[in-house]
Amino acid sequence: MHIPIQPKLHIHISIEEPLVQQDYLEQLQAFRRVRDQIGSEMKHLAAQLVEVYAQKNIDM
Repeated sequence: MHIPIQPKLHIHISIEEPLVQQDYLEQLQAFRRVRDQIGSEMKHLAAQLVEVYAQKNIDM
């Protein structure tokens, strides 16, 4: 997944592919891991953005 932040800045997050699992329950567990990983990465990104804006004294 790439998220463009600025014209020349991208964030890359490596996530597993849930559909490679053969078993439905394994796929479901993999989708949950991916969901949790994306949520964690977004929280980390938000914290970094808050820090950058704070350093530049920019109101969000």
